[in-house]
Amino acid sequence: MSRKRETVAAIDFGSRAIRVVIASRHVSGQTRILGYGSTPTQGAVNFGAIQDINLATSRVNLAITEAQRMANMRVHSLYCGIQGKTLDSRISDGKVEIENGLVKEEHLDAARHNASLESGAPDSHPVSCVRSEEWTVDDMRVADPIGMRGSVLKGRMHFTRMSVFLANNLRSCLHSQKKEITEFVYMPLAAAHGCLTLEDIRLGAAVINFGSTSTSVAVYNDNRLMATEVFEWGSGHFIRDVAAILKVNFEEATELVLQYGINLKLIQPPARNTFRSVSAQKNNASEERVTIKLHNTATGAPSTVDESKLNQIIYDRGNQFSGMIAQYLEEQGYTKHLSRGLVVTGGGAAIANQDRLLEEVSMISTRIGLPIGFNELPDPINTTEWAPTIGIVNYAFAHRRSKGLSPKPKDNTRFAQVKRFLDKYF
Repeated sequence: MSRKRETVAAIDFGSRAIRVVIASRHVSGQTRILGYGSTPTQGAVNFGAIQDINLATSRVNLAITEAQRMANMRVHSLYCGIQGKTLDSRISDGKVEIENGLVKEEHLDAARHNASLESGAPDSHPVSCVRSEEWTVDDMRVADPIGMRGSVLKGRMHFTRMSVFLANNLRSCLHSQKKEITEFVYMPLAAAHGCLTLEDIRLGAAVINFGSTSTSVAVYNDNRLMATEVFEWGSGHFIRDVAAILKVNFEEATELVLQYGINLKLIQPPARNTFRSVSAQKNNASEERVTIKLHNTATGAPSTVDESKLNQIIYDRGNQFSGMIAQYLEEQGYTKHLSRGLVVTGGGAAIANQDRLLEEVSMISTRIGLPIGFNELPDPINTTEWAPTIGIVNYAFAHRRSKGLSPKPKDNTRFAQVKRFLDKYF
């Protein structure tokens, strides 16, 4: 690896697909995608947990091989996204006295360790996130405490308590490919790292990551992480609804959900129809009636469906989910902290008008969150579906910087030039 460039790799074990990204960052700050790969899980992973170790191993091999071939290089370790029912997320505090009054890296490590003790439990270990850390020196909040003087260093940080079972099986999949896991990354935070700007984090925003089997919320304000929450429902429920009611297979149900999305005509307050007569509404519905041909139905099931029926199925589920998110934000008192509104990302954000419905229900400004943090992104991964995986990559670079592993810009002062000359020739 060039001393002027660092390379990282990330893997996301999603319920619908396993995704891998290899990226580089130049000492100047320029970032670039070197390679990426994706393959359907085919049931090998569900809600972040391995369901079939042999199938998962073969799926991982396909995704990694594709990414390495595109990058024209081999990687030996990857940052791995985690999520699932066995995870417990919390924010903990840790403090340490500062010997000699000067904050050093070992003081930060000690504070992290002390905070992690609150998150420990049998058969589990805590996973922290350097990008969610908040530091104070003598009760004064600072962005980076290294080199500052004071008596007491306090750290407020996010921890995810991860089961040994989950960790061991994820490691097993990568060990089979002769790969190691550098660090685990909590996916609700990865989604935020993948699409939130500095302004979002400072002024206040909530990231809604619609996955296939789960939906997460991460709330930020005043440069700090306020909370995370994971719900055990996701975009897969839209597909199951359509498959169950229309008696089509999952593949066709997926195509229908993505093709038609949430109908804009249904996204409106009931009051807007107050002055329309019932007969006028029926006449209008009759004029707009459209029939959809179904291709993969169960034996004896209808081979057509009214578009209005499909629209209602998708809308009802989307309206339910939007209501649950709005209720959570309201009950927890977060709505007043969201000056930048809601940011919808993840695979479920590809369902058309999901953001419009959520904005209508929550009455909070909502937008789609595409991947950020790179000078240029290939079109196939410049989508909401890839934003959480890109977030793992962004975290990886931040983690390496925090550990002093990233290459540093060249010091061109006269003293540094002389020192380099002496080191080279004497």
